[in-house]
Amino acid sequence: MRLFSRDLMAGCQRWSALARESEIGAEIIQYNTACVLFAVSSIEARVNEWISICAEIEDADISEDFWRELGVQQKSLTLKGKWNLIASVSKGTK
Repeated sequence: MRLFSRDLMAGCQRWSALARESEIGAEIIQYNTACVLFAVSSIEARVNEWISICAEIEDADISEDFWRELGVQQKSLTLKGKWNLIASVSKGTK
């Protein structure tokens, strides 16, 4: 499985480096904004990757059906919604 979150984090690091190197105020704002957007996207991508991985791993505490259903719904749920669902079934331990 390709870990898209790593690509996004690498992009975030690149935008950050460009912001540090630039001396033009408007460019610095643009690079910093891109860095923030890439970072947020990286977090959501990582959660989606965890959902995909957990759907394939047996876990005595959480059923495979839960992970599979969450995988089906993951595009329609917000990051907060996904996080809260996982926390609710794992009692905050996953």
